[in-house]
Amino acid sequence: MPKIDLHTHSDFSDGTCTPEEVVHAALKAGVSVYALTDHDTTDGVLRAQKVCGEHRIFFTPGVEISTREHDHLHFTGYNIDLENNSLGAVRDIEMHRWLKDRKIRQEKIDFNNNMGIKDSTKYFNSGVLVMNLKKIRELNSTSKLINITLDKLKTMWVGDQDVLNGFFYKDVKYIDTSWNIEWIVQLKIKDWALEIDEKSYIAYKNALRNPKIIHYCDIYKPWKSPELELASIWWKYARMTDFYEEIIYKNTHNNNYYNTHNNRFSIADFILSFVNYENELSIMFFGIKIKIKKNLLQANNIYYNKKDRIFSIYKNNRYTRITILGIKITIKRR
Repeated sequence: MPKIDLHTHSDFSDGTCTPEEVVHAALKAGVSVYALTDHDTTDGVLRAQKVCGEHRIFFTPGVEISTREHDHLHFTGYNIDLENNSLGAVRDIEMHRWLKDRKIRQEKIDFNNNMGIKDSTKYFNSGVLVMNLKKIRELNSTSKLINITLDKLKTMWVGDQDVLNGFFYKDVKYIDTSWNIEWIVQLKIKDWALEIDEKSYIAYKNALRNPKIIHYCDIYKPWKSPELELASIWWKYARMTDFYEEIIYKNTHNNNYYNTHNNRFSIADFILSFVNYENELSIMFFGIKIKIKKNLLQANNIYYNKKDRIFSIYKNNRYTRITILGIKITIKRR
């Protein structure tokens, strides 16, 4: 039975030994399958790989990716040799869907060309990236990326993602789709045969069978729409957190915490809701947004089309009552 160690660190992250010393320690322990998985860097991979080759240890390059929000939550990735590219990324499946849409296809191609992306099929999603930090620093990328962003700010479709694609064009190692599954794709596509190319369809469906990272991108969110496909996976891990009850509480519209801390009173999504801003009251009614300046509320009675009661505002010393299409909303004074 071979000994396997697929989680080790060197002094390139929080280890105390060089990559060579770590491999020699593994060799003494009888390890025959080995991976170096330093935190957020692959700088020691080639050195470890060289020693493993000299001693006939099966080696797989790896990395341990940290997360911003939770120190205890990390992801390990394997076989991530970037082949001296600056980034490892997943091709953007949503871009492939746009390229099949005749209405916006040419507009997207022209925009990408202007950003320096000559082949739009190589456009990647920046939600999950593996970075060759050493090379990125050598390219002085930070200042250049800022300048491109400022120059293209008014024309960008997807902000920083467009800038990264233009700057790192042909400097990317494409990794398996399962590392960045854009959940919006399967929510938007109705006919897979017509709305996306066959290669992207196969890659996406295979990734769904064995997902590693699900990217809950776009306007739809699992905490707002738990009935949507793949939302159950988010909720599975939400239940493991210390703040699960807080998630439930804040997503319950009709409770005092939500009303007090967010100044929002919602009945059901966009059917009827309003937000109390400093200078105005914003009302959403069946998708129609109505903004009312608060100085209008100083008068006791304001009526528009009083006969049909389509819209009216009434105020006294106890409450303000807003009527929209016969539905009355009463805001009590504190």
